[in-house]
Amino acid sequence: MRYGIAPRELSLWRRYRFPRIQRPDYLPKGGKDALNQLLDAQETLIKRGVVRMGTLIQVNRLLFKEGDQDHPGELLVCPDADTPPGELLDIASKAFDRKGDPDPDDPDLAGHLENQLTRVFGMRIAPSITGGRTAYCSTTIFRRESFPDSIIRGRLFPILVDPQTYMAMVLPHPYWTPESHAIYESTT
Repeated sequence: MRYGIAPRELSLWRRYRFPRIQRPDYLPKGGKDALNQLLDAQETLIKRGVVRMGTLIQVNRLLFKEGDQDHPGELLVCPDADTPPGELLDIASKAFDRKGDPDPDDPDLAGHLENQLTRVFGMRIAPSITGGRTAYCSTTIFRRESFPDSIIRGRLFPILVDPQTYMAMVLPHPYWTPESHAIYESTT
């Protein structure tokens, strides 16, 4: 999928106008929550991020219905741009299935998903879950306005990923290609 000059660049004007994640009311500025790191890294993420398809692993169920607050959750990030959508969905489902039932090769993932207050950026997921693909779990804040209708309906959507830290955010839907919209709609 093409979103700009290879590998993907936004013009200075588009970077300036790119929607940022706003600090949620529940997240004190300067607090110990690692979501502050994500908020602080947005400019770098927008400047050097690459677009990939991301997959929902886990998110606050409030995002599946109307509301006005953004919430954190977990994304599956796969650096290989050619990973088929079905494989991404399969890996994310297998990762979520580890919640409460740790894989001996990946006990940290199960504990992280169970806790829901821990934050990770680029936690490598074990090959026993990914089928040998390289994939990571990263916490993000799901910005409602990044989704059509401000509600999460699908599980697969474009994300902006920092290739060094694997911090990620959902690409706002006005930036999605028609193909991305179709993939998102097919996973509702």
